[in-house]
Amino acid sequence: MDYLLGLDLGTTHLKAVVFDAAGRQIATARRSTPTHHPRPEWAVYEPEEIWQGIAGAIREVVSALNDPVAIRALAVASMGEAGVPLDAHDQPLYPAIAWFDPRTEPQSRWWIDNVGLYETYRITGQTVDPYLTLVKLLWLREHERTVFKQMRRWLCMEDWVLFRLTGEYATDYTIASRTMAFDQARRDWSDELLARAGLTRAIFPRAYPSGTVIGRVSERAARETGLAVGTAAATGGHDHLVAALAAGVYAPGTVLDSTGTAETTLTVLDEPMLTEELCRAHYACYAHVARERYVLLSQLNTSGGLLEWFIEHFCGEDRAQAASSGRSVYDLVMAQIPRTPGAGGVLLIPDLQGRGTPDWEPRARGAFFGVTTGHGKGEFTQAILEATCYWLRENLEFSERVLGRPITQLRAVGGAVKNAFWVQTKADVTGRSIQVPDLDEATCLGAALLAGIGSGIYRDEIDAVNRVERPVLHIEPDPARARRYDELYPIYRDGCNAARATSLRIEQAFHRERASRNGG
Repeated sequence: MDYLLGLDLGTTHLKAVVFDAAGRQIATARRSTPTHHPRPEWAVYEPEEIWQGIAGAIREVVSALNDPVAIRALAVASMGEAGVPLDAHDQPLYPAIAWFDPRTEPQSRWWIDNVGLYETYRITGQTVDPYLTLVKLLWLREHERTVFKQMRRWLCMEDWVLFRLTGEYATDYTIASRTMAFDQARRDWSDELLARAGLTRAIFPRAYPSGTVIGRVSERAARETGLAVGTAAATGGHDHLVAALAAGVYAPGTVLDSTGTAETTLTVLDEPMLTEELCRAHYACYAHVARERYVLLSQLNTSGGLLEWFIEHFCGEDRAQAASSGRSVYDLVMAQIPRTPGAGGVLLIPDLQGRGTPDWEPRARGAFFGVTTGHGKGEFTQAILEATCYWLRENLEFSERVLGRPITQLRAVGGAVKNAFWVQTKADVTGRSIQVPDLDEATCLGAALLAGIGSGIYRDEIDAVNRVERPVLHIEPDPARARRYDELYPIYRDGCNAARATSLRIEQAFHRERASRNGG
């Protein structure tokens, strides 16, 4: 029997999962992603620790099989943006700066001022954010000059693991896109933007479509992982997009709503849309792991994270009860919500980490409206969930308007789908049917599908998804609740404008205060 190995290099875990051709899990292993904090706000990965972690997970799943030769192929999905600078002998020169490390904000602002936001977007489809790779390279050039001078190659995390497995230098279009140096129209490195950064394309590996076999497992890697020498290794891609493939989101008009700590919608396109309007709205647009397809991504910086924040800071009694009883703290808190639309009159504007798409404003802050002494944890909890659903509606309607065509299918994955009230409220607020595929380890499964495409087990994405199709739960909007949310939605939009204006005034006042203290 042919097996496929999907690898996931995530922010919190390194995972290896073996699947059969029907998508059934055969063996699973994970390791924590070792993260270091050389300064309080900084976060880095030691490249050798990442390799040893994923190699250990591979050894564990291979040991569960009778014969490692049964693994026909593997592919690697990974976090975007972080990467490893290598010297002329392919040795790491510096830890990989984590994608969420904020140290590069000054370089991001410099790029916007000197190169331009839309000048970058029209080529790369990327909004100039501090976490993108090119901005990290600018930081190295400014603060680690010896490293920058000695650097001969840059490998993103997927590329680094593929290199350790095969000895080949390779990346895929989706990870290359997250460098902010990849031309979406040409599907090649942008010499124009690299020149502005003082770089050449020589430091980056060749980019391939996702699901391309780029090499074979070497003898050294076989000793370190237990894999058979010669096992095919294929490009995977950016983890969000790889998971979208597993969820069956690869055809134009299909949208995936993915809710974790943050939330994003992923809309599939048949060609890139790199307009000024989308740039202003802060929508990233770049290659999908599905060939000849592109994605349009919205972003809410904190979604499930809002609920985690609230429980951590305001639900101490519930956390203590959960610890003593063995019950879920989320179940205890959810039992207190009123459930009727509108959370008893409490409304949250969910901008605690800045305003998300399509009205992007990083300086905006969140606000609760309508609060009285009669409100408690239940109303606040429901207001948090409803706020994320309003944000989803706002972005779905924006996408339809900009694209000029309706969304034909909406699928949902992530933590929210495990909360029946939350996913039902998404349907009620948006007025749309939501499909919830029964998926476990979606990112590893998507990587395995790409390995299967590259090795010829599947003909293409359609064949791969059909071969591993999972049951799908259909959530329909409740007509009465949907009508009530239609009445409340304009109030949310007005609240967004009010909170934004007020938070910007607060920010200006505190900026003046800080400047005065600093002698400015």
